[in-house]
Amino acid sequence: MRALHNPASAIWPSRWLLLNFVLRDIKTRYVGSYSGLGWAFLQPLILLAVYHFVFTVIFKVKFPDLGQAGFITFLAVVLWPWLMFQEAVQRSIMTIQSNAGLIRKVAFPRELLIYATAIAAFVIHLAGYFLVLVILYLAGEPIQFKGILLAVPMLFALFLIAIGLGLILSAMQVVIRDIEHITGPFFMVLFYITPILYPLSFVPEGLRSVALWNPIAVISERLRDALLTGAMPGGSDLVIIIGAGIFLFLGNLFFQRIAPHFEDFL
Repeated sequence: MRALHNPASAIWPSRWLLLNFVLRDIKTRYVGSYSGLGWAFLQPLILLAVYHFVFTVIFKVKFPDLGQAGFITFLAVVLWPWLMFQEAVQRSIMTIQSNAGLIRKVAFPRELLIYATAIAAFVIHLAGYFLVLVILYLAGEPIQFKGILLAVPMLFALFLIAIGLGLILSAMQVVIRDIEHITGPFFMVLFYITPILYPLSFVPEGLRSVALWNPIAVISERLRDALLTGAMPGGSDLVIIIGAGIFLFLGNLFFQRIAPHFEDFL
């Protein structure tokens, strides 16, 4: 029987296979065409421009919490992480189904496909994210690169959550084919209840503690603290990473329970 509890027990011995899956995913998804790679960089920029126009030109919204940062910087530091998280999860959902032929013919840890999908999405978007941060810094925006010491652990926590959620939803999709249709509206709702377009202080005080049960909201706030004020890691940040690791562990456990039955549904 395959190990059910420790993701590393399957991933580390298969690291070269995982690397091949990641490279295959990047090549077919992003590098295989100019539109694929170009869209990965242009989509966040287009969204950033649209939100900036709507909020600052049309609605003329004023955020007192921005400090010296402009709205476009306030938004950019969390929009890219959100997009990499969303893409990693949504693309993971169909990964098992789209590799049905490979799964039927070859024995390998199925979870590697989910890891590869998430890694590819994060690698591509991280490149664009870093480039935008540098451009904003050169444009005079108050990007605090010393905050990288906090931003990197927060991005890692986001990565762990993305994989955990991807494992759960991809396994469910094999059995319940409507999961892919449900996640679109789910992510739209999650986007607007997460303080991405607005600061957490805009949430009514009575609902603020409820909003902080959303781990993406907590990570978004810490990313802003890191890159706009230069905040350093603290004890609460370790709790976030541990919580993300536990979620990944549970997601892997769920995946392993269903994985032996994949061939019956594919």
